[in-house]
Amino acid sequence: MTTKPEPLFPTISACPSCGKRTRLKGYAARPRWSHDGKRVAFFSRGAIRSVPVTGGTPSLVCEVPGGGYPFMAWTDDGFIWFAAIGEELYRVPATGGTPTLIAQREGAGAFVFFAPVPGGAVTTLLNPPQGSTAHSRVVAITGDGGITALVDDADGFGAAYGAGHLVFHQGGKLVAAPFDATRLD
Repeated sequence: MTTKPEPLFPTISACPSCGKRTRLKGYAARPRWSHDGKRVAFFSRGAIRSVPVTGGTPSLVCEVPGGGYPFMAWTDDGFIWFAAIGEELYRVPATGGTPTLIAQREGAGAFVFFAPVPGGAVTTLLNPPQGSTAHSRVVAITGDGGITALVDDADGFGAAYGAGHLVFHQGGKLVAAPFDATRLD
């Protein structure tokens, strides 16, 4: 390469609903699509921000309590869920506002790898505390903080929902299990 690369965030993968690609100028990490594919949320300079896929100036969603690079998910009810350090789980309106603490682990592991579920819930991986012999668990969490255990012995790679199934790693294999997003089971 003979020219210096521009300081652009790499092209974000195509929007799941419209196929459009976009670029963000400057530093941006952990991008997440809105459920309708019209905006992208990302972490930059200590805060979660969002920008239309058509371009424009990013808007502030919220400052991230405690700093760190948050794991995030954007749910179809208009909230962005995140865990900055991993032990505290928050959600904030995607239009901006003050984050609400939903759950706290208090040394019992960390919330990582969020995935939205229709109806405003998220699945997340609960990693055990460092040095523990316990397995990671995949759980569903609702906006009122209700936690439903879904998989008790998952490998540490998260889970995703689609087509009526929950997909996750277990025993070194990728597994798809039927999942009712309404009942969270």
